[in-house]
Amino acid sequence: QVVCCLSTMLRALAPRWCLRHVPQARFLAATRLADPQKPKRALSAYMRFAQHYREQHKGEKVSVQTVASKWKSLSKQETEPFLQEYLKEKEARDKAMEAYHSSGQADYFKRDPARPKKPLTPYLSWAQEKRKQPPYDSMKLTDSMKALKSEWDKLGEAEKDKLQKTYKAEQETYQAELATYNASGKHEEWLKATGRQAKLDAALEKARARKAREAMAKQTVKARQAVARERAAAREVRRKYAEKERSLRQTLRHYVSDQQQKLNTKLTEAKAKKRGLVDEEKSRKKTKEDALKQRVTAAREALNKARKDKKPASHVDKLQEALREAREKRAAEAQAASEKIKHAQADLKAKLKELTEKTKERVREHRLKAQESLKDLEEKRKADMEASAKKIDEIKAEMKQKSEEKWVEGKQKL
Repeated sequence: QVVCCLSTMLRALAPRWCLRHVPQARFLAATRLADPQKPKRALSAYMRFAQHYREQHKGEKVSVQTVASKWKSLSKQETEPFLQEYLKEKEARDKAMEAYHSSGQADYFKRDPARPKKPLTPYLSWAQEKRKQPPYDSMKLTDSMKALKSEWDKLGEAEKDKLQKTYKAEQETYQAELATYNASGKHEEWLKATGRQAKLDAALEKARARKAREAMAKQTVKARQAVARERAAAREVRRKYAEKERSLRQTLRHYVSDQQQKLNTKLTEAKAKKRGLVDEEKSRKKTKEDALKQRVTAAREALNKARKDKKPASHVDKLQEALREAREKRAAEAQAASEKIKHAQADLKAKLKELTEKTKERVREHRLKAQESLKDLEEKRKADMEASAKKIDEIKAEMKQKSEEKWVEGKQKL
């Protein structure tokens, strides 16, 4: 059972060995071959009955169990015709086998008779001669080999040297004869005659095809790995550009927020200043108005007193003139104060507007620069992505071209 398992494994692995590790002889020994000239075995009585039964039930589905149960149910007389046919064919086959072996065809199929035989080692040649002599000729092989091994260890060096010289001479003769045999082409003729050459060529071609498939698979794996690396690089590029874009946008937002905050602070300070100036002008105006009002009141009281005391007309006219001048001065001062307040408010408003415009202009310029930076970043990202996509397409095209070349090469070989 162990030998059968080993031989099955050898036959299964033979095509893989033939190009790498196993010599031709070992490969052929591990491959099951049948001599086409060897007579075929006679069909057994049961197999003849099975053929006969299937022919009778042609077109029907006949299982192995049905045939076996039918065969068991047959009587001895019913099985006799099939048995006689088997015995007749077996007798003819036995005669053909005797002729096959006597003709030397069996030995020729097993080994080329023209091939020189490898000489035995000194120990094996000595043991072979010894086993022909008593008491080793009557012993079992294992027992005799054990006994011969101990005797070989005790053998003198002179005898061993003599056997070694003989072996070396035979080995040199064998190598010369083998070289002549290999150069003559007889080995190739024997391979072709026994059908081994076709089997060997098929195995070699199968091994080459397998090796080509493995190489192609490795190239495919490398190409896929390269594509995966390129895609990972493209993803990394996209991530970096997205991070830069986020950073630029965040910087722009912070800048706009800072500028807006500064503008709001300046506007608040300017408005407070404006309110202070206006309040100051209003207070000054009120003070002046109160003073002028007092002068007008005093002038009016003086005029009323002069009229009551019946002062001269010239004196009354002077008082009236003074009252009129006081009223005019009061009106002029009030108008001047109002104009001054209006001018102050207008100046402050203009300054606030100018400050707002300058801040907006700075924000606009910064936003434009950020947009240009984002645009340049987007263009660079697109260029990098196009280059990465182009490289991936080139790898795929190269892989496809190699695959097509391999397919054409394999087709041409076939």
